[in-house]
Amino acid sequence: MQETHPMLPKQISLENWGNTPESVKQLVNSLLANVALLESESHLVQFLDANPLGIAVHDATGKLIYINHIGRDLLGTDRNSDAETDRLSESFQVYRAKSQSPYPIDELPSTRALAGEIVKVDDLEIHRPDRVVPFEVSATPIFDDRGQVIYAIVVFQDISDRLLAKAALEKSEQRFRKLFESTPMISVQGYNRDRQVIYWNEASEKLYGYSKTEAIGQQLEDLIIPPEMRQGVIEAIQTWITQGEQIPASELSLMRKDGSRVAVYSSHIMLITPEGEHEIYCVDIDLSEQQTALRDRERAEEELRRAVAKNQALIDTIPDLILRVNRDGYYIDAIPSDEIEAAYPLDLVIGKCILDVLPPERAQERMYYLERAFQTGETQFHEYQIQINGRWQYEEARIVVSGNNEATILIRDITDRKQAEISLRESEARYRLLAENINDLVCLHDYDGKYLYVSPSCETLLGYRDDEMLGQSPYDFFHPDDRDRIRQEAHMSAIEGKANPITYRMRQKSGKYIWFETLTNPILDAMGQVIQLQTTSRDVTERIQAQNQLEYDAFHDSLTGLPNRHLLMERLELSIHRAKRIDSYHFAVLFLDLDRFKVINDSLGHLVGDKLLIAIAQKLQTILREIDLVARFGGDEFVILLDEIEDIQEAIHVTERIFSKLKLPLTIEGREVYTTASVGIVLGTQDYIQASHLLRDADIAMYRAKNSGKARYEIFDAEMHRQALIRMHLENDLRRAIDCHEFVMYYQPIVSLDNGYLIGFEALIRWQDPYQGFKYPNDFVPIAEEIGLISQLSHWALQKACHQLATWQTTFPNLHSLKICVNLSAQDLQRSALIEEVDRILAQTNLHGRCLTLEITESMLIDDVESTIKLLSQLKTRGIQISIDDFGTGYSSLNYLHRLPLDNLKVDRSFVSQMQDGKKNHQIVETISTLSNQLELNAIAEGIETPQQLHRLQNLGYKFGQGYLFSKPISQEAVEALLASNNLYLFP
Repeated sequence: MQETHPMLPKQISLENWGNTPESVKQLVNSLLANVALLESESHLVQFLDANPLGIAVHDATGKLIYINHIGRDLLGTDRNSDAETDRLSESFQVYRAKSQSPYPIDELPSTRALAGEIVKVDDLEIHRPDRVVPFEVSATPIFDDRGQVIYAIVVFQDISDRLLAKAALEKSEQRFRKLFESTPMISVQGYNRDRQVIYWNEASEKLYGYSKTEAIGQQLEDLIIPPEMRQGVIEAIQTWITQGEQIPASELSLMRKDGSRVAVYSSHIMLITPEGEHEIYCVDIDLSEQQTALRDRERAEEELRRAVAKNQALIDTIPDLILRVNRDGYYIDAIPSDEIEAAYPLDLVIGKCILDVLPPERAQERMYYLERAFQTGETQFHEYQIQINGRWQYEEARIVVSGNNEATILIRDITDRKQAEISLRESEARYRLLAENINDLVCLHDYDGKYLYVSPSCETLLGYRDDEMLGQSPYDFFHPDDRDRIRQEAHMSAIEGKANPITYRMRQKSGKYIWFETLTNPILDAMGQVIQLQTTSRDVTERIQAQNQLEYDAFHDSLTGLPNRHLLMERLELSIHRAKRIDSYHFAVLFLDLDRFKVINDSLGHLVGDKLLIAIAQKLQTILREIDLVARFGGDEFVILLDEIEDIQEAIHVTERIFSKLKLPLTIEGREVYTTASVGIVLGTQDYIQASHLLRDADIAMYRAKNSGKARYEIFDAEMHRQALIRMHLENDLRRAIDCHEFVMYYQPIVSLDNGYLIGFEALIRWQDPYQGFKYPNDFVPIAEEIGLISQLSHWALQKACHQLATWQTTFPNLHSLKICVNLSAQDLQRSALIEEVDRILAQTNLHGRCLTLEITESMLIDDVESTIKLLSQLKTRGIQISIDDFGTGYSSLNYLHRLPLDNLKVDRSFVSQMQDGKKNHQIVETISTLSNQLELNAIAEGIETPQQLHRLQNLGYKFGQGYLFSKPISQEAVEALLASNNLYLFP
């Protein structure tokens, strides 16, 4: 009849429920029984977290969606649900027991349960960083109404102590058997419930004439039981097994192999194995002569007493608390242990029931496992947590049936397992080494090293048959460069008793060398003298090649193959130390940066840029000597170490050769590419302490060369360092100023040159440094552009200027036509969000686009003309005017100037200030005016300071101007005072 259960889940069939492991049934029943008490999901999680077993739940896709607190502790992880099925073995380091093989995904209990199978395994290990944990795992599928698996519940527990206990039990059994083997006066035979002989000691061989080989497996009655006694013996054994009626000790007449009879005194002992099997041991003493028999009996009794004493000594050494109970759970006896403290007084529990002594939940659990032990005959294990004297500890209870109606419970403290774990890891390491050596070359050598034995694997590894190597010296096969090292580190060390692994090269039959890793061990004679050597070698060629490749990659650039920063720094450090030791030694460092590499990279693509870097690296290598070093420092920067030079002139000559080489175009992907470089040179002296200081100074000199016009070199001097420090402080102060809002806006009036009235302002940013006072744009804008802060300043200036103009238009409604001009940088034009920012600022300030003019310089137009035209056209659609500032100082080309959507050309103040009739500057100013008229643009003059300049500009047709003749840049308050005066006529 199938088992039923009042709370059986609908998703589980009766057949599957009957096949479900008991531990899982208990868990499911506990969950179902407590559902009514759990008010929320958080209560359910708390309940599962309190469970003494590890519990994990997988959904139908295999994803780990829950794992309780005990489970995370057992797995050695604080993660909850972050592992997929196809990564489960990798995520939690799941291995098959006693192996280094990850547990196959298809055989994992969770995978099999999701396929509808109820699973229980005990061959699974978790390799945690601190130890290896063996597990017993049960997995059960949960089905929906359609019979589809929707979840898999996995229950697992640490069985380390169980395995240790099993090993201890086997060791105890070995001692038991050894005890009986060592008692020559006592004949002991063991047989199973079917009376087949399973044990036959040496004394039995002598007494009955049958050897152990002849006796094992035979029926006892066919060997030594006389015919008239056989039926009685069979019935007595069966009655003892089924009813517990023990066979009494008595004097018997039994048969020898030769048919003769022998009088013995026979007594019997029944044992039940952990698997529930019955074993009966018969102890016989020869009674052929009464006097001999008496002595033998006394001797046997003494042997038995010793055996009992030994067994008692064994019991005394067991660290467990031992309890004897009957099947109903009543305590019969208790043996305390010094290793574990009982949670209750042992002398008060004898005669009481487990249900009356333990807490209800643990008592029910204990009774369940007790009944399981009697039902299955198998040892039951269960772990739990208990608090004793305020300290929490984990205990394991092992329940073994020790009689017909009696069981023994062994309780052990399993909190501290460190020593067992260490032993387990050491054992595992030894077995791993053994397993890995299967395909290695194993050899035996005489004292001088000649081969006495070579394993057959030599043909696979070296190409030689084993007989070809016998009698040969291994030194004939070693690489010449390795022989002396092998003799000292391996051969002589082994003779001295030191076994150290060594890596070296070994010649194959083909002549090719492979890398071996060899461990040499001495073999000693009875006097402790070395007589032979044993070697175990493995092919580690791939590992050495991988190591060499890793070392090469660590010190070389992956694109160009040149040494990288790490190798460069090592060489520079060596040169610095050498310069301190040798006065006549000189060296130099060249820091090379390609000019306009970014333009090439952006216009032709990164692939062309990479090929250009490779070609430059090859050119540099052809120029230098073998003792020199060229390294790729990063991006388009190269550093050259010139070693053992005479003076700085030699470094200059090398730099000039580099410039000469770079003048020749490079052909890349069918097109000619030209490039130049800026070089900083520093001469290595005894004053340098660190390689980084050398690179710093060479970098400073390189930047000086780049800022001085590119395609040139500069030699570092102390003044460069001082200026670099000033620049560094300026950069730091500039970053601080942005964070602390230290910038203010000044406004310079723009005047109509036709009538002298104010038409608008140019917004000019000022830095109000709290320590150094006002700073003008030329002092900080170039630095801001270089370090990428200019866009923040531009955004602030645009927002501030628009907001201020909108405020003035509100305050002075009659001045709604005033305009504001704001400068943009080249980096602003490259920002994709510029249009969006302008739209947002105009919307926030409620300022019309026609009141805003954006000023750019000529140099900003040459990098990407088409993109610039597109961007400016978008700005024009918003009514915004565009001016080219400082016109005449840049690189404008008439080929595209007429295509740009411009409104104004602003003549640079340098031309206006030197404008005189008949002079070149006057002609430039006149030409710009003419060009403006032809392009239908307004010409605006900057820097007007004298009435004479004003008259000339009016005569040349200039419409607008600004300068100190009308007003210098003024503060917000000064502007508001000007507007409030209603006197906007600014001609002197």
